[in-house]
Amino acid sequence: MRYFYFIIALCFLSCKKDTDNTTISVVEEQTTQDTTSIKRQDFDIEWLEKSVAQFKEANDKIKIQVNTATPQQANTLYDKLIIENNELIGKISEKEANLLDEYYTHFSGTNNDKPDQEVKIKSSILEKTGLEIWEIGEGVAEVRTVPDYYKNIFSDKVTKDYKAYIDILAEDDKTLYQADAAINISWQDLGKRLINWENFTLNYPESNLIEKGTGWYKLYQDAYLNGYDNTPTSEHDSDKLYPEIKEAFEEFITSYPLSPTTPYIKQLLEGRNNLDAINTELHFKRSVI
Repeated sequence: MRYFYFIIALCFLSCKKDTDNTTISVVEEQTTQDTTSIKRQDFDIEWLEKSVAQFKEANDKIKIQVNTATPQQANTLYDKLIIENNELIGKISEKEANLLDEYYTHFSGTNNDKPDQEVKIKSSILEKTGLEIWEIGEGVAEVRTVPDYYKNIFSDKVTKDYKAYIDILAEDDKTLYQADAAINISWQDLGKRLINWENFTLNYPESNLIEKGTGWYKLYQDAYLNGYDNTPTSEHDSDKLYPEIKEAFEEFITSYPLSPTTPYIKQLLEGRNNLDAINTELHFKRSVI
């Protein structure tokens, strides 16, 4: 009989232990949910979710319309969507100014290579609809569409000039070319960007996008010929180009002998003291460093 009661006691204790563990598990889960909920409230998530939903709704309408549009109509839809998206992204950026202007501080914890909870949550919300937080240097970030966003919607629907513009921009946006007054890509890659936009301006001079395309062309041409403060083409007060810059310039001349930029590169190879005259002719507001 004692043996029987002993078994009953064991069963009771075992059941009680399982019940206690279940209770602890439920409490822990509830605590985690409560903590996440508190953090979401602290980060003002509701406003961001509504804005992203508004972005998605507007873009979904355009995606439907572009499927049955003529190339010219698709051009108009692209222009319209760029304006609307930039306006909404501007509002999001203004609302999230503290996060974006001090972006690197959100990686300054114990694991300083990993984002904190606010960045994780907000990035996840943005990424669901093709938006992202993009680091642009000096501890600052911006909200933008992912590089292939417009290419995936419009590239096969628009006219040739719009397709060229959208495709070039999508490729450029995959890598930040400059930050902290320095060029982050190789001079060869910088030269390719210059050529791509130069060709756009030469091939589509009557395009509605010619002003924007020319802006990108002049931006990269300026950077290629002048360098940046933290990535100059030569030593301070020196007329001699760095060897790697000289090599890149010579490769450019060989690869693109008919480029309108090639004569200016030849002048730089003759002497960097020609740069002031080049900048004056191209209307770049630079002077020899």
